[in-house]
Amino acid sequence: MNIGRKFAALEEKVTNLSASVFSELQGSKDVYMNIGRKFAALEEKVTNLSASVFSELQGSKDVYMNIGRKFAALEEKVTNLSASVFSELQGSKDVYMNIGRKFAALEEKVTNLSASVFLELQGSKAVYKEVEAEIKKLQASIINAESQLGFVTASQSKACCPDGWVYRSMSCYLFSSSKMEWHAAQDDCRSKQAMLAVINDRTEWDFVRNWTIPTYYWIGLTDEHTGRWEWVDGTPFTVDHKEWMPGQPDDWKNHSLGGGEDCAHLHGNGKYNDDHCTRKYQFVCERKLG
Repeated sequence: MNIGRKFAALEEKVTNLSASVFSELQGSKDVYMNIGRKFAALEEKVTNLSASVFSELQGSKDVYMNIGRKFAALEEKVTNLSASVFSELQGSKDVYMNIGRKFAALEEKVTNLSASVFLELQGSKAVYKEVEAEIKKLQASIINAESQLGFVTASQSKACCPDGWVYRSMSCYLFSSSKMEWHAAQDDCRSKQAMLAVINDRTEWDFVRNWTIPTYYWIGLTDEHTGRWEWVDGTPFTVDHKEWMPGQPDDWKNHSLGGGEDCAHLHGNGKYNDDHCTRKYQFVCERKLG
């Protein structure tokens, strides 16, 4: 049984080669895992082939010759694989050694960096303490400045605004408790060296209506002189309907008071509304300082 002997020799060769390879693989399991899988697959093929061979040997001579050819081809494959494996192993060793050298160099860099950072931190602590001290000084200065500003503002308000008036941004505001027609209210404000309030921007509008809600207050806005809405100091006014009551201004005339609605007031929700100037509402006077 020449094939049987060949198969036994081949099986021994594969087993020895497998043992040799896995011995080599102990150095770096991750790198050589692929090679191990190749040999495991090869061993499985040889084992399966062994069973197939001895089954086929029970048949005819032609089958026997065919098996001989298969084994010759298998022997050649194993020989080539052996050479390929050991070549790959040698290359993997070089890669592994190179990685080892790189890791050693990296370890050295980390050690040096750690020492450098530690020294840097020692110097930074002193600088940090100096900066912290300066920050505390600045904070104290800010608190002092805020305190002085509050004192000056309060003093200025008290000194420049009459009793009962409210100070804001270089203006004094009087929110009346009495009710008058629009023109009478304007005359009353003038008698106090003021005028009906002129609202220049959204922040001032928010400030004024914060005091007027939920009551109607006349302000210094009219269209009776030019047909266009403007403030009593001559400043033009651009109508933004989002700031007005719905559908306003409408110059409504069906009120039996004669004429239209030429004077503006702040509604109970703080929005603008036009109305007949003879209606009696509370009003806002504004006196500008400086």
